[in-house]
Amino acid sequence: MQKYNFIKSTFNFSNAPIKRFVKIEKKEDLLKKLKDEISNIENCSLKNNSNNLVFADGDHDSSIMLIGEGPGQKEDEQGKPFVGDAGLLLNKMLAAINIKRNKVYVTNIVNYRPPENRKPNEVEINTYAPFIKKHISIINPLSLIHISEPTRPLYISYAVFCLK
Repeated sequence: MQKYNFIKSTFNFSNAPIKRFVKIEKKEDLLKKLKDEISNIENCSLKNNSNNLVFADGDHDSSIMLIGEGPGQKEDEQGKPFVGDAGLLLNKMLAAINIKRNKVYVTNIVNYRPPENRKPNEVEINTYAPFIKKHISIINPLSLIHISEPTRPLYISYAVFCLK
């Protein structure tokens, strides 16, 4: 085997056969693994104060992914995102542009309800940022829409997308 150094990278060349078969996992399996990973999170005050993990809802093959901040009381009770008052408003907004709710994919940045329906804080968002980043990469949407208060998207987007 010969080694060549190009631009601070080492490339290994070999006469060994190329591995041509790559196992491609189904989205359903990847989403189940991610959900299990989130449900196994430790030392999380949000998880300790919630009834249910609120993972996602909708078509995982959709080209549109909507991301909210966190679940509320109704979402915590049912284990699905956007089923309370915000969900009713979302359904009306989607209907107004002729998009059916079951044709989009909906999730939240944090997957457990913050106490007293408060907004997730920066520490909580940063804790869940690796999970939402994985979630986005699995769904691989063409359109990613963050649903939030006008004052919050900047630091939430930073936590999610600039994570190294």
